[in-house]
Amino acid sequence: MAPKKKTIRNGFYYFMLDVQADEERKGRTFANKKEVADYAGPLWEALAPDQKAEYNQKAKGVKNSTKEITNKFTSLGISFAAQMAEEREADEKYQIMKQTIRNTVKSLNSSSIKTFPFYFCHVNFTYKTDDFYAPAEIAVVEFTLGDGLLNKFHCFINPGKVPMGLRFEALDWSEKTHSIPLNWSEGETDHFLIFNKLINFLTRNHTADSVPPIYTMPDSLNSNTSLNAVKSAMSLLCAAGQNDPELLRVYSLPQLFFELRNKVVENTSEAPMPSLAIVENEIEKDVFGGLKNLACKFHEEKDLAMMCSLSIVTRWVYTLCDHCCKFIGVELEVGKHVANEVDTTWSIQNSRHSKTPKPKEEYEAEEPDEESNKAKNISFMPTIIDHSQLKAKREQERIEQEELNAINEEIRPPTSLTVFNIPNTSDGFISDPNDFPEIGGTRMVGVQRDTPVWPVSGRGWGKRNIKYN
Repeated sequence: MAPKKKTIRNGFYYFMLDVQADEERKGRTFANKKEVADYAGPLWEALAPDQKAEYNQKAKGVKNSTKEITNKFTSLGISFAAQMAEEREADEKYQIMKQTIRNTVKSLNSSSIKTFPFYFCHVNFTYKTDDFYAPAEIAVVEFTLGDGLLNKFHCFINPGKVPMGLRFEALDWSEKTHSIPLNWSEGETDHFLIFNKLINFLTRNHTADSVPPIYTMPDSLNSNTSLNAVKSAMSLLCAAGQNDPELLRVYSLPQLFFELRNKVVENTSEAPMPSLAIVENEIEKDVFGGLKNLACKFHEEKDLAMMCSLSIVTRWVYTLCDHCCKFIGVELEVGKHVANEVDTTWSIQNSRHSKTPKPKEEYEAEEPDEESNKAKNISFMPTIIDHSQLKAKREQERIEQEELNAINEEIRPPTSLTVFNIPNTSDGFISDPNDFPEIGGTRMVGVQRDTPVWPVSGRGWGKRNIKYN
């Protein structure tokens, strides 16, 4: 594999970043860095020499600071310079994404916010390596706040042969999540065909020259979502179509949710969302997760609708519509903004933050019957204790106990009994008192032995037979 071409970060590079930020604040979007460079080139040529010198000095300062750590490595042998460059690049991409979403939502007015299309995407994968996720299922939905769910794109992908050592992991992950078989015959193997279908789906209702971004949730094993899985799948499709990997941009759904939700409540008394963490929590609650008929046929038959990519993106649409539509005067439509079996008068917000309780006229007080009043009076009546009667009762119990003890003393057996053990002899020997041994004697003469006599072992010539007379 050819080494990755190093990005030249001269003065023009930092000027280009400033131009991109300024234009995106005005509402313009760029598909990739090349488009930004083409737009910023003439502006750079017309820039005053002293302003160019400032950008060149900035690039020189960054370059000198990078040289200091070029020869330093981590414990894993990774260059600090390369690691910092990757972190800067990732941070720049994140800031561009964040600013693009903010500018997109900010440019919408009260009318266009109802008709502007957004696209949500989810990918189920079979296995993953360090930088690759093998896609098994892709689902993309198009919706607007005004019309709700408009179109759906869904397909299964055959991930091909699983690399050696990853088959068990792939089977285990499939079993725990989507249950899509490995090397499934229903999966599409032509990635170029999928790429063309997806591009046509994303651009048919889009007037801009660039392909609109798609939104998904961050990586989470608990929710079976992965932004990196979607990015990997889009890069795979772009490579099949021989296009720039940045053609299909993957952005953060919580960031879009955050900006839209705060946009629609600007002219209302409703408080805005304070942070992205709360937005992510609202989406991950997945209050529409138990609904049926949202998944594909395969997952519906296996009773795994919650793990289906098509069901997941549809539930995201319903969640966002439930939080935003009522603030812009859009009435929820069954099958578009909410599922068929959901009551359109119910909402997540009203179920938890309702500030308008039902009027008192709707509640009619029931007249309690006599038995219930009696029970209430008894249960709450204080207990009055007569201590004089209690003392007399205890005295009577004491007297009765003493009388019982006296009766037991009269029939009580002796404290100790002499127990005579019958000797191990026959009745004939015991009947003759002369056969009893003397006190202190060592042997009982004439007493019959019940136990057999065994030969005595010695140390000399083995066992000897002992005869008894």
